[in-house]
Amino acid sequence: MATDAGTSPIVAQDVDERGPTELQLALRELLKRPPALFGVFCLVMAIIWAIVPYLFSPYDPLSQDLLRHLKPPGFVDDAGNTYWLGTDRLGRGILSRIIWGARVSLTVGFAAVFVSGFIGITMGLIAGYYGGKIDAVISRIVDAVLAIPFVLLAITIIAILGASLQNIVLAIALRTWTVYTRVVRGEVFALKETDMVTGAKAAGSGTLRIMLVYLLPNVFSSCIVVATIYLGRMIIIESSFSFLGMGVPPPTPTWGGMLAEGRGFLDTAWWLTLFPGVALTLTVLGVNLLGDWLRDVLDPRMKRLDD
Repeated sequence: MATDAGTSPIVAQDVDERGPTELQLALRELLKRPPALFGVFCLVMAIIWAIVPYLFSPYDPLSQDLLRHLKPPGFVDDAGNTYWLGTDRLGRGILSRIIWGARVSLTVGFAAVFVSGFIGITMGLIAGYYGGKIDAVISRIVDAVLAIPFVLLAITIIAILGASLQNIVLAIALRTWTVYTRVVRGEVFALKETDMVTGAKAAGSGTLRIMLVYLLPNVFSSCIVVATIYLGRMIIIESSFSFLGMGVPPPTPTWGGMLAEGRGFLDTAWWLTLFPGVALTLTVLGVNLLGDWLRDVLDPRMKRLDD
């Protein structure tokens, strides 16, 4: 009993000296940065709208009634329904269309990030690990893709395949994968010379295992930073396509399509463009603020600068 009593303070001291985990430190850093918290709030709200828009949308976004033509914010119809953000030229509620429009914008954004990230990370791992002629071929492919104007490439793909959600994702992903390839390639070049990879080769690990177990986890944090930063750009690109008439065809509500519909009524119905523009701005701003925080937390170079 005496031995137990004597060792218990040592065990308690060891537990106390463990300190907080990296996740706890990251959350503490997040709580100290109001802009990052604001970014998380904006992005989470947009994601919730995209997942369950019917829980927040007061009315059907496709319901038309010319008696509600271009009504200002706060309009109340004969049935007692209040349209807090007004209606468009076909009598559809602006608030409902903004909430449902989040689904298209975020679906395109996340899907394009996933597809481009998968292609870019795969190509970067191969180029960085093998080097030599394989790296030269992949590097030339990257240079060739970057030499093609993005708008021209997107217009060509959509003109050939047609305007749809899948084709927009394809058009964006076929250009942005090069960013991931360059980042991953550079980091793999440095990692493959470390003792970690050398020991794995000596232990008989195959190429695929080395890439997936030893290299990929060490470059994944940088890929997350790139994905977060580019998510906002994807949303803007999708809205730009919809604004130019190359996005998801109507009557499906999209933020870019709503901006395009309202540009002809700027002097008479300002709410048609103001509220979709605010939703788009806050979402992209939130993604960028969250990306800045993730860069500071996950990028080791930023940590060294802070130290």
